Amino acid sequence: MKTAVFGNDPNVGRIISAVGDYLGNAGQQLDAARATVRMGGEEIFSGGCFRLDAKKEERLSAYLRARSLDTRRVPWPQHDRTVDIEVSLDGTSPAVEVLGSDLSYDYVKENADYRS
Repeated sequence: MKTAVFGNDPNVGRIISAVGDYLGNAGQQLDAARATVRMGGEEIFSGGCFRLDAKKEERLSAYLRARSLDTRRVPWPQHDRTVDIEVSLDGTSPAVEVLGSDLSYDYVKENADYRS
């Protein structure tokens, strides 16, 4: 999922897959017909269907690019750029906030060379 965000790709399939994988590991099932997903405030999945068209994909790719981490700007991660992805499974569950980290070329390089 992080690779899609890093690649500025509003890949709805990866988001739904990640949610389904998480729920499956918790012993629950994803009822796709009741799930809604928004990225940057735009609905991208609902009623069991992807809600994308060429124009929306262009807007979402631009949204992701605008939030990209530019490591040339400063040598540490900026914390003012977020990608908002909202997932509602049934509309009745309490809200939670999940925070993730940047997946950049430097991050991958550093961790690929790390040996324990």
